[in-house]
Amino acid sequence: MCNNHVYNPRLKFKPGVETYFYTDNVFLFIPNIVDYIRIFFLVLFIVLSHHDVYQLASICYVISVALDELDGNLARHLNQTSLFGMLLDILIDEVTVFYMCSLLGSIYPQYRMYFQFITIIDITGQWMNYQYAAMYRRNDYTRKDNWILNIYFNKKIFTNFWVYGNHIFLLMLYVCSFNSGVPSLWRCCRPCGRIGKYWL
Repeated sequence: MCNNHVYNPRLKFKPGVETYFYTDNVFLFIPNIVDYIRIFFLVLFIVLSHHDVYQLASICYVISVALDELDGNLARHLNQTSLFGMLLDILIDEVTVFYMCSLLGSIYPQYRMYFQFITIIDITGQWMNYQYAAMYRRNDYTRKDNWILNIYFNKKIFTNFWVYGNHIFLLMLYVCSFNSGVPSLWRCCRPCGRIGKYWL
């Protein structure tokens, strides 16, 4: 073992896999520091969106979401996985979706119920899956025995499409509202693919 590494057996998820850390303080794990940066940009997005500075707000949102991919890869590459890190990552994801849907619900009041459904489904679905994995599957949330969840968690193309496609769609609705006068949801979608014209 290297002298500048500290071995912490408390945080091993898989038996037989040795894990080395630069520190035994879970709050200072590099992936968790990345999550703190995500929180910073998320707070910036919330503040800027309240002041209708949508260009800078959108940039902050994109950075926060993009760092979501980085923290997981760092955790696996550096063997710095932890229960705290997993829960922190989930919490940031859910707060991000919750606030964005709440914001869109205020921008498009006629569609508020649909954004509320998105929030409920996202939070309950994620929480139940991870809670079940923690209680009965030793934190293995990939669920390869379920073909739907297997595709969602283990097929990278589908995972990126659904996760980041959802964020892009929500952000697109937010940005387009400043350029279209918020006449309707489909009209705001029209500049991004011109699909909305078939609905007008």
